[in-house]
Amino acid sequence: MRVFLYIDFFIFNAVLDYVKDPYIDENTSRNFRLILENNIGQQQWLNIKWHVPEGWKVSPGVETSVYLDASHMGKTQLSFDIIAESLQSSKYDLIIEITSNGHPTKALIPVTLLKGAK
Repeated sequence: MRVFLYIDFFIFNAVLDYVKDPYIDENTSRNFRLILENNIGQQQWLNIKWHVPEGWKVSPGVETSVYLDASHMGKTQLSFDIIAESLQSSKYDLIIEITSNGHPTKALIPVTLLKGAK
């Protein structure tokens, strides 16, 4: 079952694509796609920060920035890979925090992952 999460944050929209089911396994790369769309007629720099459990790795990085063009309500797509070195719980709640430079908006996107069955 593929999971999509669509959220309208007024100045931009975000779609989180889980790419596949909401499971994660130890030491296995787990891919996500984040699609961001500008809702205002001005360019935006968005800062993206993943809040993950200690010991988890996010590629290309826990923090990154992206430019959203103003023309045609700019849209961009990012790809992230997460690796969990150790899974002690059956459920994990992660957060993607997105802020726009010069705007007070702080978007929080919940990401829920379940320990894969082996």
